[in-house]
Amino acid sequence: MPKDKAVITSIAVVGAIGLMGIASLSWATAAHNNSNSNNDNSNNGSNARNSNADTSNNEANDALIRKLSQDEVNTQKLATVQKMYELSRQLETGSATLLSQFANDELKDALALEQQVMEQEGLMCGIGADIIWQSQDPDYHEPVTFTLNDEGEVVVALSDRDELRYQLSCQVLSSSAGEQSEQDLHCQIKDIIDFAGSVKQSLIENCQ
Repeated sequence: MPKDKAVITSIAVVGAIGLMGIASLSWATAAHNNSNSNNDNSNNGSNARNSNADTSNNEANDALIRKLSQDEVNTQKLATVQKMYELSRQLETGSATLLSQFANDELKDALALEQQVMEQEGLMCGIGADIIWQSQDPDYHEPVTFTLNDEGEVVVALSDRDELRYQLSCQVLSSSAGEQSEQDLHCQIKDIIDFAGSVKQSLIENCQ
């Protein structure tokens, strides 16, 4: 073969190889981009499913609450507050300990503001007394009566001095024991109304 034709043939082969390499690179890049796009779509789908699952759980819990009679819900509210005062008598301790167990997260956060101001500034921004006993020196064994009003609040009368109204939120909790599944109604204190109004609101306004 003449020398000049051999050179032309070599150049053609090299060019073909180069085009194949570019085509392979383009294909790999496209595949990578498609993979990332699929991952993004998968993550978005997963987030949407999690959000839908939370909404579904809340709706299911609301449906279970609706199946219960109002008497059942009110009975559990009353039992929750009574149990708190019973523990207070047994342990001779007040709201600082017991509300951390019986309050919901929003009320706990408001109570934490009061404690934070006390620790950091040495100032008192709350009512300056035990909340559930309305006293700086509680008598844990004083007579207490419990009733329910028409709004579903638990009314606690402390001797002949003060009256507190407890607002509670309730939800159905499921627990499994072997092959059986049990559903328990669980109530938490979301606010306490004393002579000055909402304890939670007062703490939020005065302790921030």
